[in-house]
Amino acid sequence: IMSVSDEDVSGMNIESRSSDEMSTDSPKSKSSRRTTRKAKNPELPERIEDRRTRMLVNSDSALHTQNVVAASAFSHLGFDNSFDIEEFKEELKIEIMSVSDEDVSGMNIESRSSDEMSTDSPKSKSSRRTTRKAKNPELPERIEDRRTRMLVNSDSALHTQNVVAASAFSHLGFDNSFDIEEFKEELKIEIMSVSDEEMIVDVSGIDAAIANTFRRIMIAEVPTVTIERVYITENSSKLPDEILAHRLGLIPINVDPRKWDYRNPEDPDQLTDRDSIVFELRVACEKSLDAQDTDPDDIRLINSKVYSKDLTWVPQGEQDSKYDDIRPVHDDILLCRLGAGQEIDITCYCFKGIGQDHAKFSPVATATYRLLPEIEIIEEFVDEDAEALVKKCPMNVFDIEDLGTEKVAVVKDARNCTMCRECIRDPEWEKKIQLKRVKNHFIFQIEAVGMLHPKDIFLEAVKVLMKKLEDLKDNVEELKSA
Repeated sequence: IMSVSDEDVSGMNIESRSSDEMSTDSPKSKSSRRTTRKAKNPELPERIEDRRTRMLVNSDSALHTQNVVAASAFSHLGFDNSFDIEEFKEELKIEIMSVSDEDVSGMNIESRSSDEMSTDSPKSKSSRRTTRKAKNPELPERIEDRRTRMLVNSDSALHTQNVVAASAFSHLGFDNSFDIEEFKEELKIEIMSVSDEEMIVDVSGIDAAIANTFRRIMIAEVPTVTIERVYITENSSKLPDEILAHRLGLIPINVDPRKWDYRNPEDPDQLTDRDSIVFELRVACEKSLDAQDTDPDDIRLINSKVYSKDLTWVPQGEQDSKYDDIRPVHDDILLCRLGAGQEIDITCYCFKGIGQDHAKFSPVATATYRLLPEIEIIEEFVDEDAEALVKKCPMNVFDIEDLGTEKVAVVKDARNCTMCRECIRDPEWEKKIQLKRVKNHFIFQIEAVGMLHPKDIFLEAVKVLMKKLEDLKDNVEELKSA
């Protein structure tokens, strides 16, 4: 301390008091001293004051974007920057700049008492939201693209995240809040193609979180029935026991899991005809008496190859009368090869499970989704450029329309686009074509293993998701009641 007086030490107010005086201070007296100190704060230089209270915006960046909260940030200038509740109360001001019964700067606001709001039904609240969204103005094309599209350039993708903030476009009078009624209207599911092994389905009106939820449920939480326990009595083949058991577990079984129960988790060894299926695999290889030693193994040996068709279903209890055609989905899955004199004697038990427990229970080979592509030709490609564009695209997205006087390139099938960007590699062409993806339109491709039809897999995934939401709702109700 270079100099000291009762009131000042180099510009800072310091009070000299005993510890007894300080311990008897009331919170109010402490706050009064803080307010007194802040009232005596010196005036900061303009450059420093701007740093403390303003964000500076330059052509390429913004400076001083964070508030200065440290109490000692400007102590070298004798300025006390500590938080003061009394000063906060004085400085806090709320001012409505313009207001009418229907509008406040483009947003509808209703002035109602708390009693009126507490008696609102969920339906009436939703109606008010829907009314607001129905009055939304049309956004400029550039802003609408940012809200609903992902733009794909030659070296990057822009606007990849959904805009979820309710006030994101409030400066344009646009209410971006979530509306359950609008969600119900926009949600659409359309099956584009379906077969026994594959289905392509379009789901629009959802975001990536819900789409990924469906994908993960189809992979890991839709139940199936497959081989879980393998009891090996004899295995003289070249395959080790654990490898053979693993191959057996991966064989898809033609069983509808919705007709079967899970094992009792408290006593998993207590099996019934409602939760277990038994297969036997008994194959012995021997030489053919009519074959020559120079003949290939398929002719010289009998049962030299063991296939999934060799699995034999052994009905338990009343299974024979309730079920039929319980077998492997495919008969030609090669399990192992046997040499002369080698033998396999195995008993397999099938149980119900989900892919979360083991990948062999997963009903799909792949379950993927991608965003719906959109292609906008900004500047026409004519004649030679049109032919070059058609040849450049490996997915045959473009075609040529002959107008008589000239040939013009047009978009034939945007769905086929994989966003390989071949059409915009040339910097000049990038200015002529804009590649986009629709943020809320997902193309699902479901490839089934065979235990369930692809359509059933999708429907079961929806049921699993609904069950999760019901459980969440019940848990929330329990917490509220507690």
